[in-house]
Amino acid sequence: MPPRPGYSPQGESGGGWGQPEHGTPPPAYSASGPAQGSPPPAYSASGPGMGAAGATPQPAPAPGYVPPEQQQAKKKSKLPLILSLTAVGVVILLVVIGAIVVNSVNRSQYGPDTVAQEYLTALENQDIAAANEIAAPTVPDGANELLLDPKFAAASEDVITDATVENTTINGDTATIDAVYTLGGQPHELTLTANKEGRQGLFFDNWVLTGPVLQTIAVELPKIEGATVNGEEFNPEEGGRTEYAVMPGTYAVATPESKYFQAGSDQLTVGFSPTEQPQPASMTIDVQATDAFSTDVQKAVEDALNECAKKKDLEPEGCPFGIGGTDSRTGVEALDDGVDGSVDYTISKQPKVSATMSSDLSAGSFFTSSLGKIEFTMDSKTQGKGAWTGSGDLSVSGSVAIEGDAVSVSFF
Repeated sequence: MPPRPGYSPQGESGGGWGQPEHGTPPPAYSASGPAQGSPPPAYSASGPGMGAAGATPQPAPAPGYVPPEQQQAKKKSKLPLILSLTAVGVVILLVVIGAIVVNSVNRSQYGPDTVAQEYLTALENQDIAAANEIAAPTVPDGANELLLDPKFAAASEDVITDATVENTTINGDTATIDAVYTLGGQPHELTLTANKEGRQGLFFDNWVLTGPVLQTIAVELPKIEGATVNGEEFNPEEGGRTEYAVMPGTYAVATPESKYFQAGSDQLTVGFSPTEQPQPASMTIDVQATDAFSTDVQKAVEDALNECAKKKDLEPEGCPFGIGGTDSRTGVEALDDGVDGSVDYTISKQPKVSATMSSDLSAGSFFTSSLGKIEFTMDSKTQGKGAWTGSGDLSVSGSVAIEGDAVSVSFF
């Protein structure tokens, strides 16, 4: 270190700096500075004057001072960078894993095949309401919907079983699902379609199933009270042949027995239609007339003939007979010579008739199966009282009206 001012070095033999002897007073200093009380001397400097803006004299650096820029720069830690990169990697990994999980759940739990299987399961459980909520069925044009009341399908003897989705093909927002099911012991195939319509729960696809086309059955059934389908009351809107749309199942149609017709029934089992325009499966309820119907029609015919026989007219109105014939001796027509109102008719033998019932069970008809005999006498305009006599075969035909447990006939 440099010597402090005021100290003089000792002899050279010491090799160091001298110290003042003890008891010796310190040497007197001669200062070159201004005397106390005197004004400070004027400074001459080569640098900027004191009046320059921002220029302030700086103290001289302490001995051993090194400027900051000359110090060795410290190395920055890499730990924050590593942590940041790690965090980014974790986020990316979580996003990838999340996407994989969402796609997996989306396909396994929200895919079109899942919706189709839910629909088939509802049908297996005979929960028609739940099935229709998933996919309302397609009703063919013009088909009567009376048998789509859930009570008829729910009461079916045979129901869908073993319903399974076998294959699903997705093309953009459209899916085709191939399924199979068993009904009445017979295997059936079913092709369903679904369309993707937006999302559900933010992440998952919303597939909407299109209901399959229903099969139709054409039922030939009279308009009759007491008819049933699968044991459930069934009142057709009109008699005759009607085409009904039906859910898959067995449909047993029955009509009750009455005095004039026997009970009738028929049944068939149908699945979904394999085409968009189904061909109806036919059912015919063959209702046969009872013996009582034939017996009562025969009696009604005889009663009507007897009433006609009471009339005196040449051509009694509403009756199946009248005066006819010619006098073989004179060639005179009986109708021309007979006196109207003088005729006496006698039915010597009643004809036998066969009766049939109409398909609506409300009417029928009859015709002669065995001829009867009729005789008459009447007055002649030219020959006098009772001059005309005659006989002939009696044949009848006509219609039958059924009203409850009674019939009435009209002659053609």
